[in-house]
Amino acid sequence: MHMRVRLAIGTAVIGLVAVTGCSSSGSSPTNATPTPTALSGTAYSLALNAISASEDQAHRQLESVLKAKSVTKIRELLLTFADDQENAVQRLLQLQPPADAASAQAQLAKALTDLSTAIRALAGQVANAKTVKQALTFVQFDEGASKAGDAVDAALNELKKLGYT
Repeated sequence: MHMRVRLAIGTAVIGLVAVTGCSSSGSSPTNATPTPTALSGTAYSLALNAISASEDQAHRQLESVLKAKSVTKIRELLLTFADDQENAVQRLLQLQPPADAASAQAQLAKALTDLSTAIRALAGQVANAKTVKQALTFVQFDEGASKAGDAVDAALNELKKLGYT
């Protein structure tokens, strides 16, 4: 079983993003676009912890697939999880990571996008299942979601090595 994908972004993250404006004594335009500054290591870790808490909730909801009584419910739970992953990607991309975490964050965003795509494909396959047992078999042996999950784990391990998770 894969390590849980431990990334989704809480609303508190937005408050952690520091933005600087370009202004000096009259030489800069007043309508200059603010440039986001990289979060400090501590602020980035806090943001990832908030994300992790939200993602844990998404995983708890997904675990109820095993108790689902209908193919329709399994498909619904999968699509909800895919939505959660897409939301996590969008929020993750709002963060400006410290320089040493930029590559791992990009890797994570891609892996979460791939996971969402794989889960949506799986949900399509599940929709064609004749029984709950058949649907659960599709879920259990889906290679696309498994590969994407491995990529998420690799990105999270990189962030862990860097000390951010």
